[in-house]
Amino acid sequence: DEAVLELHVDDRLHKLVLSMALGATKEHQRATTYHALLVANGLWRETGGLRFGLDAPDGEIEQCLDLNLNDIAVQYLIEILQDFVDRGRVWREIIALHGGLNSEEIEQQHPDFNAGMLRI
Repeated sequence: DEAVLELHVDDRLHKLVLSMALGATKEHQRATTYHALLVANGLWRETGGLRFGLDAPDGEIEQCLDLNLNDIAVQYLIEILQDFVDRGRVWREIIALHGGLNSEEIEQQHPDFNAGMLRI
């Protein structure tokens, strides 16, 4: 399973924002899926600040995480990126199976990138 991450640097706030698209929900599952994501957002202390949002009103769900630029060491960043992708894969599967796209639709959404691809 390939993952596409976006990294955004905010120099003014001294932070790096990680973002990963997880897919869109089917209309009849939106309320249930959004409820689960709101509960997950409320657990930000337990998840290290992981949060979810939409890229448009009826768009794809995105997983996001803010990191303090002053606290980032290379090994720490590698561990955080791997954990972020692992969590994204779990959420993508949850959304696909219980409130989102079917597996064929997911395959069509993700371009054929190399496994190590990182979009900045």
